[in-house]
Formats: sequence, C-alpha cells, structure tokens
Amino acid sequence: MTEPDTADTIVMRHLSDIEGAVRHVKGVLEPKFWEAVSNRMEAWAAERDWIKDVDPQTEGDYWLAPRAWQSPDDEDDAEFWFSLTVTSEDDGEDVTALAPFVGASAHGNRYVLSFERERPKKRAWQTLLSQSDELLQQLRERGFETDTRAGTIAYPVTLDAGELGAAFADEDFDVVLAPLIAVLGVAEQALHLFDQLVLAGRSAS
Repeated sequence: MTEPDTADTIVMRHLSDIEGAVRHVKGVLEPKFWEAVSNRMEAWAAERDWIKDVDPQTEGDYWLAPRAWQSPDDEDDAEFWFSLTVTSEDDGEDVTALAPFVGASAHGNRYVLSFERERPKKRAWQTLLSQSDELLQQLRERGFETDTRAGTIAYPVTLDAGELGAAFADEDFDVVLAPLIAVLGVAEQALHLFDQLVLAGRSAS
C-alpha cells in the first residue's frame, strides 16, 4: 500500500522546481520590481521637490521627506522621513523580498510606510507620542497604525499577487503599484499632523 504524500515528500520531489523558482525570483523578478518601485517613488518625490534616497540597488531600503524636514547641515539628508521598510512579527527573514509585499510571508513580515526620525532618542520619542493621543487618533482614522510603546507610526503597503504577476508579464507596473502611490498620497495629506510631531521632536532633541 502506497503511503500518502507528506509535506516533506512533496517538497523533496519538487525541490528542483522550488530551487529554480527561487533563483528566478531573486535573480530576475526582484531587480525588475525594485527598479519599478524606485522609479515611481523617484517621480512622485520629484514632482513635490522632496528629498529622497530610492536607489534600486538598495532593494527596498527607500526613504523620502518634504524639504521642511531636511537636516540643517545637509540638503540631501533629513531629520524626519517616511521609510518603505519591512516590519517583522517573529524576527524571521523571508527567502524572497516579494513575499512580504503580497501577504505571502511565512513569518508575518509585511511592508509599511513608516514615519522615522533621527532624533529624539527612543524614550523621549515614546513620551512625546504618549502625550499626543488626539493627533495619533487622527492618524489612525486615516489608516496609520500607531504604537506609543514601540514608538512607531506606519501604514501597511500590500500589493496584489495576481496583479504583480501580470505586471512582470506585461512589463507595466502602474496598476500593481497603485496601492503604494496611494499610501504616499495619504502621508502627504496628513503632513500637517506629522509637521506637529516634527516640531515637537525638534524641541525635544
């Protein structure tokens, strides 16, 4: 009598296909994806004269900020900024960088647009946020997730896996990246709230 397949036997039977798929994702799809993301973030920031670092070679470690947040001694750097980054639930790292974007992470990882700062230090920042409940509530109403203990303010960025597959086939990423551009728009519309945190943060540093 033939024993039923287990997850282990299925994986081993298809290991060559799995290895080939991972190589294709990392060697072909990811470079195309990061180039598309960086191009669109670059164009979005340029239209608004924001400062930014969206070099596709950094593969997702991108940030951008309005001119009002730039560092006093460096016009290409910022004291506060929005960062496209990965958040992790269990500190595990996915095999591919695309998994957190499409809800396929095995570790609960996901991409977010996070509000970051150079100063003040974490304890002072936590105190500032704990005293800004009304402002944080307004950000939550716009879709931002806030955690005063962790000192984080972030908006989830999720892409559709099917649309991403079609984007690679058509070499047209406008549709699949629309959620990212929409999140940038939400952040821009909430700048008057973030400006208050920037002002308070500069005073606390």
